[in-house]
Amino acid sequence: MDLAVEHGADPENVQHLLRPAVAENGVDYIGLVLGKTDCHVLQVNGKGEYLLHDRQLLATDVIKAGAWQCLQYRYTKGKIDRSALLNVAAPEDKTGSRPKL
Repeated sequence: MDLAVEHGADPENVQHLLRPAVAENGVDYIGLVLGKTDCHVLQVNGKGEYLLHDRQLLATDVIKAGAWQCLQYRYTKGKIDRSALLNVAAPEDKTGSRPKL
């Protein structure tokens, strides 16, 4: 919130302007990157809304503080990759459900 206030946001109203970015597939956010940490990015869009992004879920790899940037979310980030699980054969049932002859 301090970065938003430094950028000109009203300290009394900044909490109403700050919201988490929705991390859904195909969602893009264009705006000025005010700052970043190892975990988050603070961005202000053209409407004056302050968006807090989770860096682990962003598909955008290079983030530059002080630059207008498009931050993107794609399903390849923040999702569990289950493709390897689908390729694993199920273990054979040694007991078998068929009667022995």
